[in-house]
Amino acid sequence: MGAGMSKEIELIYDKLVAKEKLKSGTKYERIAAIVFKILDREQAVVHDIRLRGDGKETAHQIDVHVRRGKDDLRWIVECRDFAADASSPKIGPGEARDFASVVRDLKPDEAMMVTTVGFTGPAETYAREQKIRLAILREFSDADWEGRVRELRFIGHLFAPSDLKVTQWRTMDDDETRRVQPLLEAQGSWDEEVRFNAHEEYFLDELGQSEAIFAEVIDPIYQEIQRGLKPGVNTGLAELDRRRHIRFGKVLVAVRAFEWEVELIGWTHTWAHNFADQIARLLMRTLDGKIDQAIFERDIVIWEFTNDGEVRPRHSSAMTRPRG
Repeated sequence: MGAGMSKEIELIYDKLVAKEKLKSGTKYERIAAIVFKILDREQAVVHDIRLRGDGKETAHQIDVHVRRGKDDLRWIVECRDFAADASSPKIGPGEARDFASVVRDLKPDEAMMVTTVGFTGPAETYAREQKIRLAILREFSDADWEGRVRELRFIGHLFAPSDLKVTQWRTMDDDETRRVQPLLEAQGSWDEEVRFNAHEEYFLDELGQSEAIFAEVIDPIYQEIQRGLKPGVNTGLAELDRRRHIRFGKVLVAVRAFEWEVELIGWTHTWAHNFADQIARLLMRTLDGKIDQAIFERDIVIWEFTNDGEVRPRHSSAMTRPRG
């Protein structure tokens, strides 16, 4: 039931919903329907519906009808879009009384009047007595950012382990140590650091044949090591799954464990989510203070209307000819 139309609302509708010719006030009603859908996406929202009260013959035209929750709670919403320069831009007690008669017939769970500019004092008093909620839905302005969170800043303390470094292999037992030590010393490789490519080198069997790639054996051990790491350099001793063999130069050595070193590297990362970078198009504010929300452009553009006037996610295949 629109009365006049503010240019700002018309421009928002044409840009973000659909550029189409509609009766005066209809674009505001549809914008309001989309806003109620944004406020709770689980609720069913329909624009322009006729309803009868129980046992009544008279049908009432309802601008926005909302069904929400598993208990099927019903809202009816009356929308009035006034231009700011209209002669009487605020809703007065007469409009509030007219809507109250509809509320008495339909007996919804909630009833709300929404307008662009506001309500007169007597209208607010009467609506409060009739338990009709009042709300302002209008274009968002820069001044509306005052008192709102414009940026959320997050500080994260992140950690990542270095590659696993094997600092020393442990022979199978003392007998193996006594056997290989003179052989290794003779070729001069026992105290030298021996590097292995875990994805190319193999553990060997006792005959020196390839048995299992290093990564297959060590990666599960490394995953377990990471569970107990602390910031900084960590060291420890890890047992192999069973007896394995490694060739140091020409010497085949039976090993059972290795000493390891891993550094857990930490850093701090800061990032921010700036709401002001988004384009706020509308402000929805109830006079009781329960709703005070900026509505962003990105949230409006994802909705459209079916032939029955229901607000649905926008799909090109679902676009229908609007009523008007």
